[in-house]
Amino acid sequence: MKAIVSTSECMEMYAKKRLPAIQRITVLHLPWMVICDLAGGLRIKTAGKQNYILGELERYIKRIMTTQNKDTNWVYVVSLGLGAVKITTSEGESETAGITYLDIIRKYNRYCCPVHCLCNRI
Repeated sequence: MKAIVSTSECMEMYAKKRLPAIQRITVLHLPWMVICDLAGGLRIKTAGKQNYILGELERYIKRIMTTQNKDTNWVYVVSLGLGAVKITTSEGESETAGITYLDIIRKYNRYCCPVHCLCNRI
């Protein structure tokens, strides 16, 4: 039997939706926590080098699982309207700029934040 085993921090149900289906090859996913629990359970039943290696694996996985910076998972969502960009002239009058926010992204690969305080946070 041929198999490919994927390991990561995500749970099995999440990984299953994203792993490819390969003909005649079983594709499995094992979360790190499951591997860590298996290693811990087997350590109780082993001695000597096996016990030492399983302990090393368990410590390594626990170290990996705690090194992820949760702040790197932040996502900023921007809603772009199809209406024309409205600008305020130096005289305080409101005018349209003849371009939409979506056009700015598509044509010029730029995003302009109309709210200054939000730009400073991003």
